[in-house]
Amino acid sequence: MIDSYYFIINPNSGSRRDAFDIAEALKSEFVAKARLHVAFTSHQGHALELARGAIAEGYKAIVLAGGDGTVNEVLPAVCGTDVMLGLIPKGSGNGLAREFAIPLNPRAAVEAFASYRPRRIDAGRVNGEYFINVAGLGIDAMIGRAFNVFGRKGPRGRAPYYYFGLKEGFAYKPFDAELDCDGRTLRARPLCLAFANGRQFGGGAIIAPHARPDDGLLHVVLIEYQPWYRLLRNLPALFAGTIDKVPFVTTMTGRRASVRVKGEIVYQLDGEARTAQGALSAEIVPGTVSFLVPQ
Repeated sequence: MIDSYYFIINPNSGSRRDAFDIAEALKSEFVAKARLHVAFTSHQGHALELARGAIAEGYKAIVLAGGDGTVNEVLPAVCGTDVMLGLIPKGSGNGLAREFAIPLNPRAAVEAFASYRPRRIDAGRVNGEYFINVAGLGIDAMIGRAFNVFGRKGPRGRAPYYYFGLKEGFAYKPFDAELDCDGRTLRARPLCLAFANGRQFGGGAIIAPHARPDDGLLHVVLIEYQPWYRLLRNLPALFAGTIDKVPFVTTMTGRRASVRVKGEIVYQLDGEARTAQGALSAEIVPGTVSFLVPQ
């Protein structure tokens, strides 16, 4: 039995109005069962600060009420440790929660959480930084950057995400890239190049149908740039879990991958935008996270 939980709530993730409802539900469910602390984040990087403090104070489980980006923020503190990591989904896409069939309703997730058990899963790493679900470059990174900038001031949720998907899609400019995955090299003009540990971006968009977060493999998915009408015609395959059957999609698996381009690269880690110059290196780190999931 887990005897101590440190809950970190990101009020800016997903809908802001339910943060205090989650806090009250947590106190109601856990106050008699274990040592409990509930904290709210107030700025970028705060979740990582709180997680490191919780570990120093001896808490056994750190549970985040947020989205994939909130989980991404605390990975440097928990990867490679025995501290358990949990999630109450409160994001816009909730790809990680969907991967493990965690209830998407925050109250239902709180009520079920005490029955969750730890499972050792992999994490990925791009240019030395961890991700837990999906990283990549191309249109997904451009959408993530636009969405995160907008979300600092405007409302979050699915509607603005879809809006930026259309906006960035029509403005997208393809680029030449050289990709290597465990010695297999190819050249392409990617619309999207994903490094997947989990199966989906979120919102039901399944980018790597055969990925498993504990298979010790990096799933590399290349969607080559196409005319917009051809992309739209094949878009349903992304949500049907059959994107790997589309003719202009290449999938590979391995332990390491790299990509080289000319100039700046915009990429994303669990939806959080980053930039680099000229090259990215990606790898899988097997069994580095103890993640609390439904049985």
